[in-house]
Amino acid sequence: MSQNPYQSLEAKAFWSPAVAKSNMFDISDLWTAPFPIDQKTVIATYGSCFAQHFSNALVKRGFTWLDAEVAPKGLYPTNAKKFNYGVFSARTGNIYTTSLLKQWTE
Repeated sequence: MSQNPYQSLEAKAFWSPAVAKSNMFDISDLWTAPFPIDQKTVIATYGSCFAQHFSNALVKRGFTWLDAEVAPKGLYPTNAKKFNYGVFSARTGNIYTTSLLKQWTE
């Protein structure tokens, strides 16, 4: 009998039993981080509106968010936001693809 690559996986590897059919408070151990992230870890955010909300949440929780392009002193907060200061880790605007992120970071 032939075996498919999914037969040997635990139930937690599948959306339905691990998440959809579970109480949200019982969901755990779905993923193990390849490296630890704590409040001292410098975290950069790029992307779309999700990244903006993510960076705000990081700062509110005391994490170290990288703001590589700080607004010039004396620039009013409304103008700083208008010119994308403090929105992403760099003033890139929205980035929707990994290839564009690669271009910017290189």
